[in-house]
Amino acid sequence: MVRGPTRNRVLTAFEQSNYHPNINARALSARHNRVIGLIVSSLANPYFIDVYRALEETADGKEYEVLVADTDYSAERLAHQVCVMLGRRVSG
Repeated sequence: MVRGPTRNRVLTAFEQSNYHPNINARALSARHNRVIGLIVSSLANPYFIDVYRALEETADGKEYEVLVADTDYSAERLAHQVCVMLGRRVSG
């Protein structure tokens, strides 16, 4: 626990330096992240846009981010995007 005056000095320094936390570093230290992966065959398809919007709205309310990938109906791109999602250790 940080005492009030020290906390205030640190918060002031953050504001003055325009500090933004490194989300990737935070995920490493917490051993999880708050990212949901969505892989679709085509974002040109209105159905997938509706799915994305619903997921984004729900995720945002729970402080999750959504990582979206479009495969353009390519099996190779699908395999690559699955590897990307696994590599980023998406939560779901």
